[in-house]
Amino acid sequence: MRIAILGNGQPYAIKKEINNHDLVIATDGGANYCIKYKIKPDLIIGDFDSIKEQTKKVFSDVEWKEQKDQNTTDTEKALNFIKEKYGDQIKQVDLYWMASLQRIDHTMATIFMMAGYFELPLTFKGKNFDAQIISGEKELNNKKGQTVSLFPFSGDFTAPIMKGFQWQMDFSPDNKKIFSISNKIIDAEANITIPEGMALLIINKEGKWKN
Repeated sequence: MRIAILGNGQPYAIKKEINNHDLVIATDGGANYCIKYKIKPDLIIGDFDSIKEQTKKVFSDVEWKEQKDQNTTDTEKALNFIKEKYGDQIKQVDLYWMASLQRIDHTMATIFMMAGYFELPLTFKGKNFDAQIISGEKELNNKKGQTVSLFPFSGDFTAPIMKGFQWQMDFSPDNKKIFSISNKIIDAEANITIPEGMALLIINKEGKWKN
C-alpha cells in the first residue's frame, strides 16, 4: 500500500506523482492547498486550526478526522492513524509539502519525526530532493548522476561504506569529518551501508543542487 501525506508547508504541483498512491491524506492546512492543485484527498486529519471555510465546503464529501491533541503534530496524527489502521499493509509513505523556508523549525521537525517513525517506510519529498532516515544497507539503483548528502543522525553512528560514488569519504576520528555533501553517484548500482546507528540521506532529484 502506497500512501501520500500532504502537509501545510510550501506546496508545489504533485498531482501526477500521487496518482499511483492508494491513499492520499491531507493534514489540516494541507487541505487548503489541495484546492489550488486540484487534488481530492481521501482523508483530512488534524486539529483543523488552519482550515479555511472554503475548504470545508469544497471537501464536504471527504472523510474528516478531527484530533485536538496538542502533543502531536498533524503529520504525527496522520502517521499514527495509518499505523493503527493499515499496519503491515504499508509499503511506502511519501510526505509532501512539509518543507518551508519561512518555518525552518517545521522542516527540521519533519526530519526528526521520521526517526521516531523509523519502522515506517517514510520519504520526505521536497520539490528538488528526497530525504530518508536510513540504517543498515540502502540500495540506490538507477540514480546515476544524482548527488547525495549524508549526515549522522544518532549517537551510535559509525562510518558508512559507500559504493558506486565519486568519493569514498573518510569518516575516521582523525579526519573529524562527520558528514558528506554532494557526493555524486557514478554507477548504475550504488549502495550505502551504515554498520551502526542511523543517518539522514538526502538525494537531489535533478543531479545537482538548485536554489
